Formats: sequence, C-alpha cells, structure tokens
Amino acid sequence: YWFLDYAPELRIHAFDSMMPASFGPDSLKEFARRPGARYVLTSSSRFSESTQAWMKRNGFETVFAEAGLQLVRFP
Repeated sequence: YWFLDYAPELRIHAFDSMMPASFGPDSLKEFARRPGARYVLTSSSRFSESTQAWMKRNGFETVFAEAGLQLVRFP
C-alpha cells in the first residue's frame, strides 16, 4: 500500500495483523481497542451489509472504498 506513504499521519500507526474472513462488530471493536490503531485497510467484501449499517451507527467512518479495498477510521 505504497500510496499510504503520502499520508504521514497514517504511517505511524501501521502494523500487520491477521484479519478474520469477515469483520463483525466484535472484531471491529477489538481492532479499535489496540493502542495506536485508528484505521483498518482491508477488502470491502469483509463487511456485511448489517456490519456496515452498525459501523455507521457507531462512528466507524469509511474514508474511501476503491478497487475492492476499504479504509475505515475508528471512532
């Protein structure tokens, strides 16, 4: 994800992690609790429609969705 080098505020928070096959509210809350974690970049297909609705209600903001990827900012 070379393009993230142009967003220095994101660079300091990057870390690799094993991600579940699909994200639900519990897994998103777990990722958001990690120290320094402010975003998750993953395949858009990992978020079901019900999870996306939950995200909107709970302050998880989609920064962009493009080419099958979605960058989500944690509340």
